[in-house]
Amino acid sequence: MITKKAITFEIIGESSAGKTDLISRFPNVTLCDLTPSCESDVIFLKYHNEKYFDEHYFPCQSFNEILHTIRDMPDDTKIFAIDGSQYITDMAEVQWIKEQPKQREAALQREYGALYSMVREKIIYPLIKKPCNVVFTSILKDVWVNDKRTGQRERSGFKPFDVMRDFALYLSVEENSRKNRVVKNRFVSPIITIDGIQSENPSYTKVLVPEANWTTLIDAICVPGSAMRKEWIV
Repeated sequence: MITKKAITFEIIGESSAGKTDLISRFPNVTLCDLTPSCESDVIFLKYHNEKYFDEHYFPCQSFNEILHTIRDMPDDTKIFAIDGSQYITDMAEVQWIKEQPKQREAALQREYGALYSMVREKIIYPLIKKPCNVVFTSILKDVWVNDKRTGQRERSGFKPFDVMRDFALYLSVEENSRKNRVVKNRFVSPIITIDGIQSENPSYTKVLVPEANWTTLIDAICVPGSAMRKEWIV
């Protein structure tokens, strides 16, 4: 019988929207920084002393470094955050190429399923089974049609995570203020039916306060009427 349940969570937003700032404030968090210049260190250090930083911050520039981080992360870790999920598939591809019997320069589009499986089976699933909450941050990218920008933006992160994630939060800065909008909540339906009539679920949270922390997020998920009733890792 499962007594502890991990939550898979994605934070989406433009650069400087506050994604790293938010995950750095989560308690018992270990941060795996995939950004090319390891830029998350300054933000993470802002919220933790040097001892905690040295034990819980890991800059990773390869797939194997991520696996080593998971293996070596402190026992008190309850949240494993991967900052810069848009880089994880490329790292998996580099590792996949090394493991091929014949020399390859890149994976074909039809072979990307193998790369996604590497991330799921070697990173996400082992963390969930620990159990440990898993948080990915993802940026936005331009939408192109016929080699022209449409002016629209779309999520750019680990592609299969949009299906896997339990909860997703979109961060933005609008009119000089931060906005935190819920874009997915697997546990609470936005619509309820009473006496055959559908209406908006008053328990469904659409917006979180900009100062949202892990406790606030858990409360937003585990409200009365939640579809799943388990003991979350907090």
